[in-house]
Amino acid sequence: MTMANPALATAYDNWIRVVGRDAVQVAPDIGAEWSSATIRWPARPMAVISPGHSDHVSACLAIANAAGIPVHPVSRGRSWGLGSRLPPRDAVILDLSRLDRILDLDIKRGTARIE
Repeated sequence: MTMANPALATAYDNWIRVVGRDAVQVAPDIGAEWSSATIRWPARPMAVISPGHSDHVSACLAIANAAGIPVHPVSRGRSWGLGSRLPPRDAVILDLSRLDRILDLDIKRGTARIE
């Protein structure tokens, strides 16, 4: 992939290694669902990463941190009441919507670890 930002290009390759090609979108191929807002908004997603496992989240954050790339996490909502789920400044969106599993349930202690 050829990109104007070399740090983003390196991070993109590393994110693909972690989460797979289908779970990483980069501008300009990011769908309208990730770049729409109810108000005029100047910030845009640089990429959208959709990890499928909680371990992938920390790896994706480490890659972004090493490259100095800001990250904007979102879950399932669209935050329309706040205008949208767009980042406050240009950033990579970390889409957490695929993390929906119960990892551990301890009936005795009444606790659950949810992804």
